[in-house]
Amino acid sequence: MPVLPAAQRERLGGLGADPSDAHIIVNRGLAPLVLGAVEAGADANRVVTHAVQNLALKGAALLVPDHLASLVQMEISGSSRRRRRRLAWVLVVGLGLWSQAAAWCWLVQISQRRSLVLN
Repeated sequence: MPVLPAAQRERLGGLGADPSDAHIIVNRGLAPLVLGAVEAGADANRVVTHAVQNLALKGAALLVPDHLASLVQMEISGSSRRRRRRLAWVLVVGLGLWSQAAAWCWLVQISQRRSLVLN
């Protein structure tokens, strides 16, 4: 039996998500992704923030919770710079490269090109 939206919002609220963010996450179908990423060890506040601000794309619910957790942990650990984090989000969400390893291989390649200017 599927989990009802009210129960999903309640679980998200238990993670610290405010009611409006929980509503957005549930309406987008991202509650299983967010809850799974937090269960995999990601920081709940960062996952909720990314779910609301960066995962408004069609198909974002197909993202693997473990990969989202790894990306959030990488972001928090400071192992990536701001531009690289932004590119990682583009790769992981926008282009559909769900593998953190694939994203980092690409990032290493482009970071070695000094002529590439990123905003």
